Amino acid sequence: MSADSFIPLAIAGAFFFAAPIVIAGLAVAGAAAAVSVVAQTAADASRKAAAEQASRQREQQARLARQSAEDQQAIRALQSRYTALQSRQRAAADALSQNIAQAAQKAARELHASGKATAENAASLQRTAQAKAEALSHKWSTQNDALLAQYSADLHASFQETRTQLEARKADLSRLHSTLAGDDAQTRRLAQEQLDTARIAIQSFEVEFGRSPAAEDYHRAVEYFNGGLYENAHSLASAVALDVYTQLEKALVQQAKDDFLRTAIHTMVRTGQARIHALENCTVPYQGVEYNEDLTRFVPDVFAALKTCLQQQEHALESASSAELAKARADVSELLQDVDCATRTAARQMIYAYSENDSGELVQSAMFQQGYTCTGYAYKHRLEGQPLHINFEKALTGEKVTVELIPDDHGVALNVHNFGRQAGTPMSAHAQDTLRNNLVAALNQSGALRVPCRASCSNSGVSSSAAQAADLHAVSQ
Repeated sequence: MSADSFIPLAIAGAFFFAAPIVIAGLAVAGAAAAVSVVAQTAADASRKAAAEQASRQREQQARLARQSAEDQQAIRALQSRYTALQSRQRAAADALSQNIAQAAQKAARELHASGKATAENAASLQRTAQAKAEALSHKWSTQNDALLAQYSADLHASFQETRTQLEARKADLSRLHSTLAGDDAQTRRLAQEQLDTARIAIQSFEVEFGRSPAAEDYHRAVEYFNGGLYENAHSLASAVALDVYTQLEKALVQQAKDDFLRTAIHTMVRTGQARIHALENCTVPYQGVEYNEDLTRFVPDVFAALKTCLQQQEHALESASSAELAKARADVSELLQDVDCATRTAARQMIYAYSENDSGELVQSAMFQQGYTCTGYAYKHRLEGQPLHINFEKALTGEKVTVELIPDDHGVALNVHNFGRQAGTPMSAHAQDTLRNNLVAALNQSGALRVPCRASCSNSGVSSSAAQAADLHAVSQ
């Protein structure tokens, strides 16, 4: 062996061969975790919706109690135009949630019973698992969109009746002008009615949502009325009432949309968390043997960051505005893609780690046969699946050798550095060749390689200058 040799090993369990089976198995486990989350979240949706509605009603009653008895009656009359529609919408959403929960439970059972991934069925299993999970989420979303569209149409029709009544009052004022020109008392009465209608509309919005729509125009209408400009007051008050009805209609629809969006995002967050948890407690096949494994340990910083981001998104949901919810949905969708990417990376690193462990055992056995013992080893950055450095020393002569194992998709490459008895001193080229040939022969005779390995060499007759490869402390940093 020369001072430095490079020996590629075509390990039978390399990523190229093992990855499809491992990734398919993880996809099935991840999909099973996802549909289980959908089942649980959908089943809980009715309970959460009822609790949220009860909380809103308590807040509304508290705000309503601050109004006069006469105004309370008028506000309730306006609310009656949409409360029945709200109840019908919630009942339909509850029924859909329960239907989705049952479908998800069935899909989870099917995924758990789908069998183990093999080289022959890996691709098919992965496609089927992902399709089941995606179909459930798509069905829940599209059918809820249909419910919301119907709710929106029903609300619009109900508020249209109110708008029609307002337009009729405007017509009353026009008829008054044509029959009783200059009758200020009648004009004043009609203006007062429109001001009362606008005020009740504004108060209804405040009771429903705890905030007031822009009321500047209403106060201007009151100023017109107090100044005797009854026609101007009537016209502006009518416009204010129409605008508030439109805002109220849109806000009610948006509230229902936001409620479902929170549920959808919560489901997505829990799906990501469940998939990571499944990786922390998974069974993976390698070389015909199944191992209990925590795949997140191969890229721990990435998964720790993903778990933190998912938790932050979940905590921000309850107080998020409509715009923030839309952004959160996009952000969580990206996080789920990141979980997919990190899963593939972890699977790659796991197979790398297993491959280099197999190779490390072969190398140690081959070196032991030549009188060398292991004096220490270190993984780069202290992570399995990263390059592994093993230091050897020959007891009889004090000669030192470092073997660097570098895993890739096809196997493991060995960088062998011969330092001799003292770095930088002349060495016997024959002794180097003997060590190299014996190492290659032992590896080829192990039966663990797909094809025989060969060594390429450099720096014959001198000790290796790659001292950094033997510094295990530096390697592990």
